[in-house]
Amino acid sequence: MLKIKKISIVFAFLVFIAGVVLKNVYADNLTPTPTPSNRGQQIKDRRASQAARLSDLRKSIIQKFFDQMVKRIEAAIERLNKLISRIESRIVKLKGEGKDTASIESQVNDAKIKLASAKTKLQDAKTALDGVLSSNNPKDAFKQVRVKIQDVAKDLREVHKILVHLVGDIKGLRVGQTGSPTVTIIPSLTPTPTP
Repeated sequence: MLKIKKISIVFAFLVFIAGVVLKNVYADNLTPTPTPSNRGQQIKDRRASQAARLSDLRKSIIQKFFDQMVKRIEAAIERLNKLISRIESRIVKLKGEGKDTASIESQVNDAKIKLASAKTKLQDAKTALDGVLSSNNPKDAFKQVRVKIQDVAKDLREVHKILVHLVGDIKGLRVGQTGSPTVTIIPSLTPTPTP
């Protein structure tokens, strides 16, 4: 019996060893053990995919920001166009009354020219954005587009300043304004005798 026990223990030990060895052999065939060079490549791949994802995210943020700026600038251009047309209609009324509007008309023409310049600069910025989004470093390339947008905003501020000045000039030539100021008489108080 003792012999059978020894044989069974040795047999169990051999089966255990064979199982461990076979398990390692099959596991090596299924999944390769990572080597230091393999781990480095995996890290590089992960970093490259993260960089690509961040680059795409930056491009989408730049596109969204630019679209918002363009929307605001186009709205400002539209408001200034509307104001120019209202000023022109007022000039026509003033001419009908025989007022001198030559200086106002020249300023309106200057405002129109600056507004047209702002529109073309905005179109240039829109076309430049495509190059920015396709570049490897969109952050640095966007600086150029930002400068163009700042030029457009500067032109729009100048146009607005001209138009504000024009509105003040037109108020000086108001329709129905007489050449001489009217004098109002303020009654004075007279003392009443007390009884």
